[in-house]
Amino acid sequence: MRRREIMLLPLGVAMTIWFCANITALAQDTARLPLVGVMVTGAPNSGPLVTGLREDLAALGDVEGRSLRLDFRFADGDAQRFPEMAEAFVKENARVIVVFSEAAAHAAQRATRTIPIIAIAGDFVAEDWPKAWPNRAATSQGSA
Repeated sequence: MRRREIMLLPLGVAMTIWFCANITALAQDTARLPLVGVMVTGAPNSGPLVTGLREDLAALGDVEGRSLRLDFRFADGDAQRFPEMAEAFVKENARVIVVFSEAAAHAAQRATRTIPIIAIAGDFVAEDWPKAWPNRAATSQGSA
């Protein structure tokens, strides 16, 4: 029995070294996952909103860290931060931008013509968004 343990020891050490050397390769590279940019009007403690979005996406089979990356940006009640936030998502090649206010939707519309924008606020049809943004209307979807 002692001889068997001595023979297996180098194998165990080699496997441990290999595992430690390749642990980053074994972990999923989340930087390669599609980015979903989320622009929130409130502060980082906007719990129900953030939790609700994560839960709804998980119910659809999209789990943060496995099939997509969620990047929440919080304006802390300052709508003037929305253009900067939207431009950052465009530079980071977000696959979609989710907004929760009309001001954020307007900022996202101004920042991109190609990235889809999902707006969960307001009445965009009543505001004539499709007519007001003729070149950009195809990238926006809304829900009141």
